[in-house]
Amino acid sequence: SIGLIQLFSMRYQLPRYLFDSFLVISLFGFCTVFLIAWNHGKTGRQQITKTEMLSHTLILFTALTVAYLFTWKNPVKILHENAKIIAVLPFVNMNDSKEDDFFCDGITEDILTRLSKIADLKVISRTSVIKYKNSKMSIKEIAAELGAGSILEGSFRRVDDRVRITSQLINANSDEHLWAETYDRKLDDIFKVQSEIAERIAKELEAQLAPKEKLLIEVTPTDNLEAYAFCLRGRELAERYTDEDNEKAIGYYKQALQLDPEYALAYASLASAYDQKVRRYLYSAEWQDSAIAMSKKSLEINPNLAEGHSSLAKSYEAKGDFKLAKYHYEEAIRLNPNFSTAIHNLAVVHFNKGNLDEAYRLVKMSILLKPNDV
Repeated sequence: SIGLIQLFSMRYQLPRYLFDSFLVISLFGFCTVFLIAWNHGKTGRQQITKTEMLSHTLILFTALTVAYLFTWKNPVKILHENAKIIAVLPFVNMNDSKEDDFFCDGITEDILTRLSKIADLKVISRTSVIKYKNSKMSIKEIAAELGAGSILEGSFRRVDDRVRITSQLINANSDEHLWAETYDRKLDDIFKVQSEIAERIAKELEAQLAPKEKLLIEVTPTDNLEAYAFCLRGRELAERYTDEDNEKAIGYYKQALQLDPEYALAYASLASAYDQKVRRYLYSAEWQDSAIAMSKKSLEINPNLAEGHSSLAKSYEAKGDFKLAKYHYEEAIRLNPNFSTAIHNLAVVHFNKGNLDEAYRLVKMSILLKPNDV
């Protein structure tokens, strides 16, 4: 009879719990019938003893426990191919004003950065996914180019002091939606929303989340949203890679620090902009000293800031101190295992020192995280 029930369940796509329920009833019903037959045969006594009542109660309790474990408990999830390689596509700005574009991009990057701190995930870098902003390509096509098995996409809308953020996690192989959520919150809760999204994705992809990683994900970079907005504007300008835009970015970082002198990430971003003045725009080498000072300031405030260690490492590398550069790149990667820039730069340090095997390993890792980096 159990075989017939399973056959009917498969043939007519009946809910799994029907078969599970029938199985539990059959197994424990047999135990009950056996107990009754044992105690009340043809010539047996008809009075139910306390021991028998206790036995039936125990059977019922065990049956309910097994029913819960095997009938109502969620089935084991089987992850799809490359599930833990994830790309966060630029969120769509639903506001009419293009002024919110930088805010929307900043939120996308911050969610990506929080995910990057989970060692059990491989998170494609922002520079690799930014080109798909407003792209007409399908999820499957984008995932194929990036080598990703999971895609996170979403949208952003801001009205006065409230935001609506939608996000959905997609199986890139089948286009199946794994999870979706809409967050209607006050603007003040923006960092909490970013953390919640990162932790929910880790849960959906069954990624191991170490206590240290959870703490890093839940860090609030600043309590001043205006300072946060200035830092986002600066970051957007710095990534245009022109001398003029870099100077404007420096101005925005300084405004952020005037509003929040304890904003560690703003110091690290300022350090990176100073480093670019020397490295990219050929200013005098003294700017590297300023970069080192800003990096050290960021780490005084937050010793667990991967961006602070990375910016300090870049300055030491430029000065030829490869030992200190190596140490701080390694710290940056320890704190953010998907920090593709730090991984690549550490590979260069090993290459320059002749450690070609380690350089090769790191370069391969950086290519996985930044697949379209020339």
